[in-house]
Amino acid sequence: MRYLFTVVTLVLTVAVAACDSTPPTITPAPDEGALIEEATLAPDVDELAIDVLNSQVAVGLERVAFNMTNPDGSPVDPGSEATLVFYKVSELSPGQNQLQKSAEGSALYFGESMPHGGSWVVYNDFDTSGSWYFDVSVTNADGTVSQGRGRVEVAGRIDTPRLGQTPPTTDTPKLTDGAALADLTSDPDPDEALYQMTVGEAIESGKPTLVLFASPGHCANEDCAATLAAVRRIARQKAGELNVIHIESRDLADPTQMSATAKAWGLPSEPWTFLFDNRGFLVARVEGPVEQVELGLLIDQMVKQ
Repeated sequence: MRYLFTVVTLVLTVAVAACDSTPPTITPAPDEGALIEEATLAPDVDELAIDVLNSQVAVGLERVAFNMTNPDGSPVDPGSEATLVFYKVSELSPGQNQLQKSAEGSALYFGESMPHGGSWVVYNDFDTSGSWYFDVSVTNADGTVSQGRGRVEVAGRIDTPRLGQTPPTTDTPKLTDGAALADLTSDPDPDEALYQMTVGEAIESGKPTLVLFASPGHCANEDCAATLAAVRRIARQKAGELNVIHIESRDLADPTQMSATAKAWGLPSEPWTFLFDNRGFLVARVEGPVEQVELGLLIDQMVKQ
């Protein structure tokens, strides 16, 4: 059986792989004859409500973010220990499905400093499209255990860039002679360094590249502005090692519409963060808000593979 991984274990994966001539893998391949079983939640524990925050999940490595609520309506304490088991739906015969255990591991809570709080996060490699379930077991501070079940629909085809792909468009907006930053961003205090090159120029530089789509002035909430602030701190921290580009997700002339570049990238929501390696291939993508700690760990792992 495969194992789920968090960004913390991603870093550990690199440390172990460095001592091995075998190329590092994120998760081991499933064993032959993986166990087929019907997953059931224990009847004598509190049941959690699971709210998956992704608007889309695709085949391949994906970040799944979710919130968990106790039966009394309170959020699960971020300091709790949360373990997961992922199951994919397998068809045994027409009309008869079972849940096939696919991966297990832990989830971590990131983003407590974000405007609306954080979320539980796990990274899983989905190897087939269709319905997937995950069972969560939470050990609370008082030793009690709560459980819940979430569901994700994994798409086989999407318009948004997927892992292993190159950018769908590389001729993206940048600051040119005579242009104003207000023509490129709704950020009231923009950092010019984030608008100096197109995605194509960044890829050609031979350095890893982070691309953030966000509209800090027009998002329906503060997620875009908070994520842009985290990305700006990462840009300063990784100066010289990583290209960082901000692209408006909204059309500045008509903020009710997505920008032309966001449409070309097939974005169904905002914000989105993409990481490309030094060859221009997508190695990680994050939908929704992400704070500096998680993003820094993810960059450290992904760009050094």
